Amino acid sequence: MHNDKKLNKESNKQRYGSCAIYTRKSTVFEKDEDINDNSFQRLICAMAIKLNMEDEFAVSSKRYDDVENDESDDERSIDNRLALQELFEDVKLGLVDTVIVHSMNILSTNIRTVDKIVKVFKEQGTRVILASQGVDTAKANGRRFFLHISSLAQYESEEREYFKNEQ
Repeated sequence: MHNDKKLNKESNKQRYGSCAIYTRKSTVFEKDEDINDNSFQRLICAMAIKLNMEDEFAVSSKRYDDVENDESDDERSIDNRLALQELFEDVKLGLVDTVIVHSMNILSTNIRTVDKIVKVFKEQGTRVILASQGVDTAKANGRRFFLHISSLAQYESEEREYFKNEQ
């Protein structure tokens, strides 16, 4: 009887499969050296998985680590991030269904760029977790968080367009 309960409990757990950790080191923005280190970011993400979600994932051994030399952190910079492009491809191929990142600013410090990146993942049904901020798109508060990000990105775009037309 005890084993039956354990089996039922295990089968009721939602499993997500392959989890990829994405890191990005900027050679331009080195304000916080710890957070700006790929190994440190990977460690924080791995700790978050171990503490909170270990049973849900098979963490990919493939590394998605970008090092950026570009000062711009806008939407164009996405194309220059080789690891991010490779991650997008693996997500589209169904090899990754959860992406964990240390924090939102690792995706980008530009809100429109964050929105664009998250939309790529969302279109593929990929779960996104911001480890140090407790944001998880598998939960209502995580989906709401990124909905707000999307709204702010839209507002920012409209404001820029407005001021561009005013000049």
